[in-house]
Amino acid sequence: MLTIRPARPADAVAILEVHRVAILARCASHYPQTALDAWAIGPTPERIASQEQRIADPAIITLVAESDGEIIGFAIAAPAAQELRSLYVKPNPIGRVGSALLAELERRAFQTCDHLTCDASLNAVPFYTAHGYTEESRVEHTLSSGARIPCVRMSKSRSAAPASTNEPFDYPASILESDTSVIFCLDPDLNITYCNPAWDHFALDNGSERLCRPAPIGRCVLDYIDGPDRDYYATQYKRILAQSEPWERDYECSSSETYRKFRLRVVPMHKNPGLVVINSLSMECPHDLPACAPLEELYRTPAGLIVMCGSCRRTRRNRNGVDQWDWVPEFVRHMPHDVSHGLCAHCLELYLSYG
Repeated sequence: MLTIRPARPADAVAILEVHRVAILARCASHYPQTALDAWAIGPTPERIASQEQRIADPAIITLVAESDGEIIGFAIAAPAAQELRSLYVKPNPIGRVGSALLAELERRAFQTCDHLTCDASLNAVPFYTAHGYTEESRVEHTLSSGARIPCVRMSKSRSAAPASTNEPFDYPASILESDTSVIFCLDPDLNITYCNPAWDHFALDNGSERLCRPAPIGRCVLDYIDGPDRDYYATQYKRILAQSEPWERDYECSSSETYRKFRLRVVPMHKNPGLVVINSLSMECPHDLPACAPLEELYRTPAGLIVMCGSCRRTRRNRNGVDQWDWVPEFVRHMPHDVSHGLCAHCLELYLSYG
């Protein structure tokens, strides 16, 4: 379980370790080793004491993200100076931790300041852009070591932050904004009226920056669903609206390397007509299926089509009289041309079991 809380002085060492690990893991693709060496400095007595002082300073907001007793991220802002000073998350299996930290940091900071400015590392620019920050200029940021690294100065105004007076669900907007589940709301015509930061994070993780907010707002959710899933979800959403009863099911949304199972819960809204859709990650692990080679001659039908399951993304082997579906990671990474979507027997059984 992920918890976002104010930092305590005893967290100083863990914060500095997250800082070091996150830089080495996430910034190496954008900065030379000399910059990483000057930047990714671990805990030292001087740095620990300095961090403890910052945590104790009432003018500075320092938050940590904690999971199972381990600090996996932190964020720092100085509202009086209108500065977002740090946001680092080390690699972890939870996902969307940065979005949760940023949402809570903004909620607190925007109570006393009109806008926040940050010097975003080059690798973090898409993340901040997806969360409503705009680029102001290219700058050189001076590290505590005295070294200088190229960054992008970005800012966000309080008016661009989610308004708590226009809450789309029956809970405070701050809860939706900090939730690591992908949450979106639909009006009675199935148009998207809201999606939380976790939506953006999921889009970025899957190489779909074009799907980040505000692009989805006002679009029909069915525009983002292919194959048999489209009619299936259209029927389910309309049924839930008509019956005003919640509905849930499990589904798979895996990458070429990682198996992911999500729990979908759809709840009718009471304040405004529509639905809130919550997608929570329930399992994530490496695939244990045997990987098959992308030999198109094994999978193309006589009509020249490759049939992939629209749910689990397995591919049907072209064998007369045999319903065999293989896991072909390369087809998931790079979808071949002329693909048709169907449902494998396993996923069809799941669909029927959920109604």
